[in-house]
Amino acid sequence: PTDAGVVVDNATRVSQRGAVTWWHLDDGGEFVLQVGLPLSKSRQRDPRFWGESGRPIVKIFIFAEKRHYKLIAQDLVTNKTSRAACLDLFNTPSEYLPEGDDDDVLPVFWVAPLLAGGYPLLSPPNAPHMVVTAQDCVMIEQRRISKLFFGRGRVLFEAGQDLEHDPDLLRLHRDRAARPKLGP
Repeated sequence: PTDAGVVVDNATRVSQRGAVTWWHLDDGGEFVLQVGLPLSKSRQRDPRFWGESGRPIVKIFIFAEKRHYKLIAQDLVTNKTSRAACLDLFNTPSEYLPEGDDDDVLPVFWVAPLLAGGYPLLSPPNAPHMVVTAQDCVMIEQRRISKLFFGRGRVLFEAGQDLEHDPDLLRLHRDRAARPKLGP
């Protein structure tokens, strides 16, 4: 339905095989719909990355539950050091994992392949995820804010005003928003 929300961004992304978009979440309440464009036969390099439908997998989305965001994103370390610090899904020694009941502590991951020329992938808001590009590809994406989430932007802005010590990224966004716009 066309009244399900408001389009906030349309983008075409060109990605190289092996590219990684590190852990993040789309926290403005936006749903993201991604579509992988079909690849020519000459560009379909690795048959290990073909889906059951016979279409090549071009991107692999790895999602975790929001309750595991602190473990995955390590924002406290990032804010203290000004360096990105996240859970390395492929190389985390067990001694760095928190202790406790494994069912309560360790995150469960969901893997969603994006197929070239296949069905669209809908990513929900506020879900921590990372993306690995399996093959050179072009992806089209559209971000929409659901009418149910319209108040989210205002809530985030007001919450940011009340913070005693602003996280670096929030301060950066606020500074950019305060700059006068140049041009027409």
